[in-house]
Amino acid sequence: WCQLFLQTRCGSKRGVTPFASRDSFLDWAGFLPAALGVRVDAAIPSGGGEYRDFRWQVVLPPMSGREPLFCLRRHCFGELTLEHFPLGAGLRQQILKSVAAGGTLVFFGATGAGKTSLLMAVIKEVALNLRVLILEEVAELPCLSDRWIRLCAVRPNLTQQGGYDLPSLVPVALRLNPEMLVVGEVRGKEARVLFDAGCLEQGGLLTTAHGSDAATVMARLRHLGQPSRQEEELFLERTLWVHVGAQTISCQKGL
Repeated sequence: WCQLFLQTRCGSKRGVTPFASRDSFLDWAGFLPAALGVRVDAAIPSGGGEYRDFRWQVVLPPMSGREPLFCLRRHCFGELTLEHFPLGAGLRQQILKSVAAGGTLVFFGATGAGKTSLLMAVIKEVALNLRVLILEEVAELPCLSDRWIRLCAVRPNLTQQGGYDLPSLVPVALRLNPEMLVVGEVRGKEARVLFDAGCLEQGGLLTTAHGSDAATVMARLRHLGQPSRQEEELFLERTLWVHVGAQTISCQKGL
């Protein structure tokens, strides 16, 4: 019933499962999220987050079909620096200059291209001693400095009480007076947060998104965030688009 695959840059291979039965795996898949403060149950059958050097995701039936799924990915955020990326002197200077000026940076590209890794390398370069506030739907980015803090959305309980979504955290975040704001990967409500926070003079704003080009990413942000015309214009005026490809990285200002 249970299959374990280990994926590396050299490919994947089958491993030996540590679980004796399907029930033992389901028990563990329920215990881990609860221990980390993430709700995963029949009503909300998927959840994930960050734990030490790993990003994890649990998916329960029926969302996952007949059997539960678990994915564990080791990140290297604490080890990577800007020297590990194909950045020329001009491109590196452009990115760092935009951050220093309090601009918005959107790192976009395909899954696994290194968007989040580059974002974290940039933050480590310029903000280890700054008040960085991370806003996420699910905790995935590590706080690599004791000056960094994180606010996360919380799912409601079974009676739909006690939850609060990401947009409601923006006023709280701004009252904490961060010198830099990092928004977790844009998948839904994060888009509204970008427009709410990106139009304010609150220091740099960094995020990641999936997409092949800046225009496509902006169209998705527009659809998800529903900005006013003024909000969109202010956002575009401040934004540097950073495309992270398989072998190359490029930047552009405007669409």
